[in-house]
Amino acid sequence: VKIVIGWDVLFTALEDNLNSLVSLKQSPYFRNVHEFQEDTTSWESRLTHLRGIFEVWVEVQRKWLYLRGIFKNADIKAQLPAQFTKFKSIDSEYLNITKRVASKPTVLDLLQLDNLQRQLERQDATMALIQKALGDYLEKQRQIFPRFYFINNDDLVEIIGNSNEPSKIVVHLNNMFAAISGVEMTDATKSAP
Repeated sequence: VKIVIGWDVLFTALEDNLNSLVSLKQSPYFRNVHEFQEDTTSWESRLTHLRGIFEVWVEVQRKWLYLRGIFKNADIKAQLPAQFTKFKSIDSEYLNITKRVASKPTVLDLLQLDNLQRQLERQDATMALIQKALGDYLEKQRQIFPRFYFINNDDLVEIIGNSNEPSKIVVHLNNMFAAISGVEMTDATKSAP
């Protein structure tokens, strides 16, 4: 799976280029040459469009990575089947976008991809709804067992997702119960001597 890293470098380069265009526009020589004005306006439009794509993409990638990790868990898939179905669709679309983008040799080629920003915005909105549904589900779990209020969402997802593996849950017990320093487990399936 390909992900974009170094967003700060991309945003810095974009801002530097946009600032250079602003400086050019303020030059007294710039106003006298019509071709420069057209080129500068064209470049400013392209770079602004790229910045819009990047701003949405960074959010989509962050949400996608978070939800992908959550929906790897079979228990969570079973508890939230509608959201998992929506995420599967988004996952497929996002992976398709990353493949298309990876085949482009330059950043400016992203502007040639049809409706890229609109697709990313739609994915962002859908994943926000999935995250809200996940948050609502976690809130219900906290209402059922108020000690879950003492742990964050990621830890609660881990607890719910590993409910059949107590050894993975033990690390979170001291956050929910202050007086517990350790837990000893025995296999209940073995008969007592």
